[in-house]
Amino acid sequence: MHPWEEKRGAIHFSLMSNGLSGPKWIKHLQAKNIIISENAHEILYSPYFESTHNIPTDIIVLTGSQICGEKYLSTENIFTAASNRGLKKPKLESACLIREAFTNNEIRNMGFSSIVVMHEPIEDEEEDPMFLLLRCERNNAYLNACCNSNWKILGNRTGFAFQIFE
Repeated sequence: MHPWEEKRGAIHFSLMSNGLSGPKWIKHLQAKNIIISENAHEILYSPYFESTHNIPTDIIVLTGSQICGEKYLSTENIFTAASNRGLKKPKLESACLIREAFTNNEIRNMGFSSIVVMHEPIEDEEEDPMFLLLRCERNNAYLNACCNSNWKILGNRTGFAFQIFE
């Protein structure tokens, strides 16, 4: 069980990188019965995936309304509001670290059914920005990649993960 805490309605936790490459993460997560989508495979095999070793990262997960209030929940608005709060984009590996650290039940106990890791967007073949997404469905744990400009369609139980810049 990985520790997390709620502070003023936001979820906080720390991660420690382990040096796994994207392809090694795929094998590691699949060995834990985590389902990895084809698009997530592409991102983990991409040159954009950089692994680090023994680097601590403080993460905050916020709901869309905590980030943007009543504004339209677009990627641009999310990044602008996060930047105004002093938050930064986490590394791609943060999605793997979070997926490994927390079970579906722990993510649900945080109040989420999915968490979008708001890393630097990776463009798909149609040049749409893609993000790694942790999904919890029944007994299945997923690491997906999603492309969205209207995040509301994911529902109000979606969290958005950022790195806390100290």
